[in-house]
Amino acid sequence: MRFKKPVADGRTTWSVAEEETIRDLTKQGKTLKDMKHIFPKRSDTSIKNKIRKIRFKENNYGAEHRQEKYDLVAAWLEMTKPSVLFEGFAGEGNITSIYLEYNALKEIHACEIKPKIFDTLVRNLERKFDLKFRQLKIKEIKVMYGVLDKKQIFLVNGDSQKWASHLYGKGKKFDFVDLDTCGTVLPGLQNYIRIVNDNGFLAVTFGEFLSYRFGRKDALIKSNPLLFEVFLRDPKSFKKITLQQFYNRLIGWVCLLGSQTIAYKELKLIKPKQEVVLGRKPRGVYRVLFDVKKSDSLASILNNASKYLKNA
Repeated sequence: MRFKKPVADGRTTWSVAEEETIRDLTKQGKTLKDMKHIFPKRSDTSIKNKIRKIRFKENNYGAEHRQEKYDLVAAWLEMTKPSVLFEGFAGEGNITSIYLEYNALKEIHACEIKPKIFDTLVRNLERKFDLKFRQLKIKEIKVMYGVLDKKQIFLVNGDSQKWASHLYGKGKKFDFVDLDTCGTVLPGLQNYIRIVNDNGFLAVTFGEFLSYRFGRKDALIKSNPLLFEVFLRDPKSFKKITLQQFYNRLIGWVCLLGSQTIAYKELKLIKPKQEVVLGRKPRGVYRVLFDVKKSDSLASILNNASKYLKNA
């Protein structure tokens, strides 16, 4: 079976004038259907990608529920009370700032892979908290180190999976691991699960819902192999998967990943503690807080996952 990927006619580069038009139409609240009439030679995927890139560039992605997200972060801090925290996708540091203002926090590792955004992250924190970072050289990864009211701050300019693996090798564990990405973390989630303390917490943003809304079967199957079985069994039924069934498969897969550890003694029992949709279903951003505990057996993990998968 082959997936058909929509291709824009001629694959022509977007002009400055076209980008300005897209920007204006987005501000006016125009739909994809409206824009398709204006750009008849552009595919739906091309238009969607351009809107997304412009929003990221202007820091408008998720702006409609940004304060709601900040309030949620503060609420989860009070609920979980972490002293050591790992932030996998720090961006320009808006959420990092909230974590640094939490009095009980003693240490934070915040990762950002893009150099320009990382430089902005460092500048933003230095200005807001009157900090001065110094550079460390660890495994050829650029790390900026600073201290705020006895809190140790490690800002990492690199792949957060690699940094998580590096810390795991040193036996480092965290009370709270926050993975707030716009894409998917499922293919490499086990790398982060390994650094969560027993009785710790894992916060995940499920960017997969963007692919679900746009019908991107290839992206969905890449992030969650449980969906491939559905497609092979009946390709037509794949389109009929409900929002709840899709969500159950995501949660079920996260639960199963608790068995994907190097050592049997590190099996993790992962259970959803709170699900929050920022914005309106089904177009909102899904954030889920998980309890992570040491599992006494593989059977416990399978039974936990089955609760979700039998209804998916």
